Order: sequence, then structure tokens, then C-alpha cells
Amino acid sequence: GEWFTPSEPDDPVEAASPTLLHQTLPGGDTRRLAFYCVPPSQPLIASGVYEFDIEISDRSGNYSTTHGQIEVLPAGWVTFECASRRQTIPAEDLGRDGGDRAIFPLNFENCSNLTQQLHLQAAEVNQHRCTIRPVAPVDLSPGDAQSLNLEVRRRQPWLGWERRLLIEVAPTLTYPDAGIATDPIHLKPSSQTLDLRVRPLIPLWLQLGGGLLALLLLAWWWWLRPVTRHTAPITAVQILGKESTVLTGSRDQTVYRWDVSDALAWFPHAPRLRDRTRLAAADELGRAVRVIRQSPRDEVQVAIGLENGAIELWDIAREERVRPIADRTDRVFALAFTADAQSLFSGHGSGIVRRWDVQASNQATPEQMLFLNDTAIADLEMLDYDNRSLVAIAGQFNRLVLWDWADETAYTVNYGWDRAFPVAPVIGPYHSLTEVEVSRDGRLLATADNRGFVTLWDGQDFVECTGGSGTPSSLAPSGATPRITTETIPLPCPTSAVRLDQWQVTDNGVAVRAMALSEDGCYLTTATDDGAIALWTLDPQQRIRNPQVEPIVVDTLAGYSPYEIDIKQRDPGHVLIAVDGPDHRARLYQQAVDRSSACSGTAIP
Repeated sequence: GEWFTPSEPDDPVEAASPTLLHQTLPGGDTRRLAFYCVPPSQPLIASGVYEFDIEISDRSGNYSTTHGQIEVLPAGWVTFECASRRQTIPAEDLGRDGGDRAIFPLNFENCSNLTQQLHLQAAEVNQHRCTIRPVAPVDLSPGDAQSLNLEVRRRQPWLGWERRLLIEVAPTLTYPDAGIATDPIHLKPSSQTLDLRVRPLIPLWLQLGGGLLALLLLAWWWWLRPVTRHTAPITAVQILGKESTVLTGSRDQTVYRWDVSDALAWFPHAPRLRDRTRLAAADELGRAVRVIRQSPRDEVQVAIGLENGAIELWDIAREERVRPIADRTDRVFALAFTADAQSLFSGHGSGIVRRWDVQASNQATPEQMLFLNDTAIADLEMLDYDNRSLVAIAGQFNRLVLWDWADETAYTVNYGWDRAFPVAPVIGPYHSLTEVEVSRDGRLLATADNRGFVTLWDGQDFVECTGGSGTPSSLAPSGATPRITTETIPLPCPTSAVRLDQWQVTDNGVAVRAMALSEDGCYLTTATDDGAIALWTLDPQQRIRNPQVEPIVVDTLAGYSPYEIDIKQRDPGHVLIAVDGPDHRARLYQQAVDRSSACSGTAIP
């Protein structure tokens, strides 16, 4: 007869359903029949052992049953993907609380026919010491999808560049119950490399801008830095002309010229001296510099007094010596020009004051001399008022002497203190007037001493009290024997008639070592042995210390006692103060002054 042999079905679903086959089998014959069982691809049939029955019946209705098993093996895979493989710290989408962390979303889908237990393993490749938060294992049923968040923490550095961290994520799959690897099922892909960028707290562009700005400031500072040229302490400081040049002399036998720079005008205490040139070298002077004074008639000429007593006239514009004024004698402590710049007075350590003819080409002897009984001269200034010219001399034993060189008469001023001491001090060689200053109009004279007192005197009363003809004697020929004054007489007027004001700069009586008076008589600056630099406002009408304006402490040079100081008024709101400082370096201060004071509107002569 005929028989039917089943072939592979076209429809797997139909094949998976109960199937009825008809076959004619002759008697005594043997036939092999094949049944196809194809599980459906979607959804996957879970892996396992499935039982089935086969029933055989004939036309008579007799039948028999046989049993069998079909094992569905594990098949398929688990997909692994990360939608955002690159993250940054700080993450903008995490808000303020996410400043040190990043979250990577990891998506898994079980495309196999076996339930999988997913273990997430992550490690950093570059070892930048980030913290990876552990993720608990999860079970994935066949066809199930799961999203896991991998949290990585890393503290932001303050500076530097953007750090790049590579994080290797390699999940593993195991049987949920057995905990052993499911070798037939694999991940696609087996691992992912995550990219984490950690930005500094200060953005790189701001760092670069700040670095560029710092370089510019460094270059600016290098250009304006206070340069140390002297190799020994500075002993002379002089502000010249229209406050644009400063001269400094030192024990290293050199004189330097500095320019006043306005590049830092908005900083009231910034160093403002720029190195320009060396006016005199050590091989030209040969001795330490003691004092520098500018000629009142010629702004480019200065007189330089040296340690060995030599005095030289220098032209600062041509940067050369004009001529010597005095030969070697004793140490020069002070110099002062007359208003017409025809004569120069020098004060010496031996107590002698000499007058020199500036116009003489080479003068070995002075025109006049004043002896003060071996009293060391500390300072001297010219007091010019009403066509009278006096030399104000300050020195040892608190001596204040007015020399009327025209009449060859010297007057001693009775110097004392208003303050009551528990024990009256005995004036001795250790008491000294350290400075004497005169305003340009000659109406105000100021002195300072080593007990810390500053005294203001009436220059007009001094001139009127001394009388005199006011006409100097004719100059003796160069090289002739000088006229010598050896005696001093008391000032005809009582001290109370000429003294205007007196105060102690410091409560502990520290010496006022340096002092300067502005040309208009409005401001006075002092430097004490404890390094304090103070500015005092004076009343131009009463010519006393203005009690309504507190003194200004300009600076304090710790561990250093200034030797020389000078002051110039730039405008009604500022003054310039030049002073020698530590490290053999001169300092220049631009100090703002009270515009509401009586001196704020005073014109600069």
C-alpha cells in the first residue's frame, strides 16, 4: 500500500501543537517515522526537560501509548549597553548635591531562555582613587530588562586640568540557585569602558586667565620692583625738583638717582622708586656719603658731603662732577645753601660751621667759620626772612644756635621742655638736637631731639629778635684767612616769645632720628628709633600742630631705625615721603592727607 512520511513543518507553532499523522503499514512490515518538534523562537521556551506522549491507534480502535522527554538546552544571550558612557563631575543634572559624583545608567536585557543572576563588577583603570558604590546582584528572567545605576564619586581638585578616569565594567552571569557560571549564555558585549571626566573647582580658563594675569603682574612687579643698588646703609635721601627724582647716598661711597613712577598711583603705600642710573661711583667719591643738598637756584646741581670732610658739586643732568668745594677736613654732617645759591654752609663733627663760596673755581679755605666749643653739629638749615639770612644750627647738648653770618654774630637759644619730669634731666653730651627744619617762607622753624620731642619755633620772631644789618660782609679773596666767630651770646628774646608748640612723638621717649618739614609748613614727618614713620598736620595760620587732625602712622620698619627722611607735597590731597629703609633700600610713600584740614588748600610754593 501507500504511506505518508511527515516532513519538517513550515510553521513552528503548528509543529509545537498536537500532531496527527496517518500512515498505512502492511502486515509484517516495519517502518521508521520521524516527528519534528520545533519550539517557538518568540518567546523563548525556558530551558528544561519537557515530557511528551505518543498514542498509536488502528482502525479497530486499539491503541497504545509511549512516553518520551525533550530537553531544551540553554540558548540566547544577555545584552549590555550604557546609553551615557561619558559623564562629568560635577554633573549638571544632579543639582547641588551631585557635585562630587556621577551616575552611569547600565541597561541589561535577558534574551536567553534561562533565568540569570547578574553580578556587576567595576574597577578603575587609571587608579585615580575614585569611589565606586557597590550594586547588589539582580535576577533577570527570560525576556526581562533591567536598568542599574552605577554611582562613582570623586572629589574635585581646586586647580589643574580635567582628570580622565576610565572605569571597566565587566558583569558576570550565574545560576540564581547554584551560583555557578552559566557558560552557554554570554553577555553582548562582555564588558564596557566608562569615561569619567573630573573638572577642577576653578575652571581651566579661569586658571589660565589668572596665570596670565599673575605673569603680567609679576612682569609689572619686576619692572617696578624696588631694586637694591646700595651695598651699605643709606645715609642721605633727597627729593628733587618737581617730585620726579630722588637721590640716595650711602656708606658704600655711591650716589644713585631714582625716578618716581606713577604706575602705582592708586596704592597709597606702594614702593614707587624706579632705578635710573648711578650718579657717582665709589672710585669717584672715595669716601662714604654723609649728606646731599640741592641748590635752590639750579635744580640739576647738588652738593655732596663726604665722610672725610670733602664737599663736591655735582650736575645730575650730565651725571658728572662740576668741581670740588672743600678739601679734606673733618666729617661733614650737614649742608645748607643760601637762597641765592652763592654760599654753602657745612656743619662738621668737630663743632665747626663753615661758609664756602660756591662760585669759586677751587677753594681750599672757607670764607667764614663758627666754632661751637667741640659740640658735634647734627643738622643746619638756612632761615631766610625779610631779606635776612640766618643759619639755624642744631647739635649736641641740645644746642640751638642762630648764626647771623652777615654781622658775624651767633645767638644761643635757651632750649628746654614744657613737660614736667619726675627728675629734672641734666643736659649732657648724650642729649642732642637731631634735626632742624625751616619752611620756605622762613616763618616756621622745627627742631627734634633724641628724647622724642618736636618743637615749633617762630622764624619771624627769631629774625626780628636778632636784629642785624642784613647785609653780608664782602667776601674775602679765595685762599685768604677766613673770618672766625668763636663766641655766642644768648638770644635777646625769652624762649616763650619764639616757641610756638612742643610735643613728644612717642610716649616712651624714643629718639626722633630724622625729621622733615614740607616747604609750605603744613606737614611734618618724623622717623623714630623704633622704626615708626609718622605724618603730622600743622596749622598754617597759628603754625602749631593741628589738634583736630590725628597723626598718621605711615609705616613701621620693624628692627630698623631710619637715618634720613624727606617730604614733598604733590597736591592738596597727597604728600610724598622718602626714607632710607632696611636692606640698603630707599622707600617712597605717597600718603593721602585730610582735605578738610587747614592745609588742604594751601598752594605749593
